[in-house]
Amino acid sequence: MHTKSKRALSSAVFSAALCAANAANAQVEAMPADLRVAPIAGRRAATAQAGVPGYCAGATARPLRPNQLRATYLRTVMGLQHAATRTNSLELERATGFMAVAQLACAHGTDPNLRDWMQSWRQVMINATDLDDASLDQVLRAALSQTGRSFEVSCGTFAGQSAVRREGGEGGAVGGRALRHEAMRADMLRSLACERAPLFEVDELAYWFDRGGGAREEFPTLLRAGLVQTALRLGPAVIGRAWDERGTTVEQRGRDLLAWLFVRDDVGAIDLAAARQELARSGIPAESQAMALVRVARIKLLAKAVGDAWRAVAAREPALAPMLESIPNRARDEYRREAQENRAGLERAWAVEDAFLQQNTSAMQGCSAPLLSAFTQYAQRVGARDERSVRALFDRPVGHVLGAAIFRCELAAGTPGHAWAFADMIKSSPIQRGERMAALQAVVRAVRQEVESNPRFPLDAGRLYLEAGARGGGDWIGDANSMSASTSAGVVASMRPQGDRVLLTFQQRRAIVPTFACTRSNRISRICRDGSVEYERDCVVNGQVEVDATSEPVAIPASMVGPIAVGTTVRAIRTLQRPEGFAIEVLSSARTQLAFMGVAFEGAQSAAASSAAAPARPRRR
Repeated sequence: MHTKSKRALSSAVFSAALCAANAANAQVEAMPADLRVAPIAGRRAATAQAGVPGYCAGATARPLRPNQLRATYLRTVMGLQHAATRTNSLELERATGFMAVAQLACAHGTDPNLRDWMQSWRQVMINATDLDDASLDQVLRAALSQTGRSFEVSCGTFAGQSAVRREGGEGGAVGGRALRHEAMRADMLRSLACERAPLFEVDELAYWFDRGGGAREEFPTLLRAGLVQTALRLGPAVIGRAWDERGTTVEQRGRDLLAWLFVRDDVGAIDLAAARQELARSGIPAESQAMALVRVARIKLLAKAVGDAWRAVAAREPALAPMLESIPNRARDEYRREAQENRAGLERAWAVEDAFLQQNTSAMQGCSAPLLSAFTQYAQRVGARDERSVRALFDRPVGHVLGAAIFRCELAAGTPGHAWAFADMIKSSPIQRGERMAALQAVVRAVRQEVESNPRFPLDAGRLYLEAGARGGGDWIGDANSMSASTSAGVVASMRPQGDRVLLTFQQRRAIVPTFACTRSNRISRICRDGSVEYERDCVVNGQVEVDATSEPVAIPASMVGPIAVGTTVRAIRTLQRPEGFAIEVLSSARTQLAFMGVAFEGAQSAAASSAAAPARPRRR
């Protein structure tokens, strides 16, 4: 080696050794008194560190440079600059601060000035996460293994979900629809440890993670945390949003309220001890577990702040208070009661959706008849007595889910005419799933009604709606709008059994039908899934017209014949160019409605019997 090169190398080695010696001998600057951090309400006091902590054992700790031991640097890297006034400034995405604190504790643990700095840092972490000392030590030990500016962690095997994510994609491929909610689940779990929070809207979350309550609602803590983070848009680093523990600000947008109500009960159910156990079983590295636990704790505390912010707004705006508590609570209670009473039917319905998602057509064979029976029993339990009350069943969670399942079964059975009958009922109804969606839809309706009567209502209702949530494939009623069928209607002339069906023929006639003049009222009839509002109409008869209304025969299921007799009037939906059909409406000869959508009303049998001896007259609406 050249002499000059040898001298340069020796000089560099000497300089590096001298810097290392200076760093090792440098003293931590005393912490200014104004950086001392006290426990906030409900938090424990931090434990003071004495000497080199145990998590340093076996780790390589590089001493900090002298300029990094100054108060101006330490206050920034340890997150103490705002600690006296804010507890939501903790930055989790960047590893720099954690690495510096870990190196400081391990390489300078015997420095007498370090005790105050470490106690304040721990207090910031406790105030921000409420984690115990063992968890904080785990975070610092994980930081010692990092070398970059951001945490580099691996979670490819997180909860065994990586394969699901690759296979599921966005749906559409064989089996893809069945795995859509699993892919969403994987994304949310991974976001706790190593990825950005996925951008799922609250209506899509509600569609896939609100399937009927009961066992389906028993989510593990990590999934609850992922749901909360995703719904509230707390972000990948869970930092610095408008929310704070004092609840001083809140975005008063309708969908923010829906997001909070969707996960309101999940926030309190996030248990850090359970999260630690789930992480230990997840298969991800220790450093990933450590950061995920910090994030879960942070999600819980910030979500509580979101709830406090909404309650603060409600305290200032009393009209909003029922939307936060009594209205969603009442909707949930009503759903639970109806779901319990109709458990067998709902379980059948969810099994149909599972079979549809898995594209298992064999599992859907013969599923329509028991579901039709469950639907009529449900209608009887709630006291449906006329067409309007039967239509209203499809706006309710149990009726909507049963109707959607029947629709799917009829398509699988090759009777699209039957399917069309239910598609016509559910395609414009507000989408329903389980108790969460029931609560959200109840609030949507209440807010819309309040805005109609109270122009000063503080909530922006412009985007307060819940769309069909199954983006990416898998909506089991997504093709309801594309259905087409024929209608057969008239006075029954004959009834002839044909296997499990009865063929109805109709009298040839020229019908006189009324015409109407209708005006829109200000009474809300329903809020559709696209956010549009339908109003009730006030109609009066203003004339009549003669129509040639001879109908094609229709073969209806034998189970629907009960209120039908020769002389009754039947309106049925029929599969195009085929006789199979579904009796939508049955009228007596006296124009009394006997049944609607397969639901027979009180006195239908006796009225049908009397219709056989009396001529039918055209019905007037």
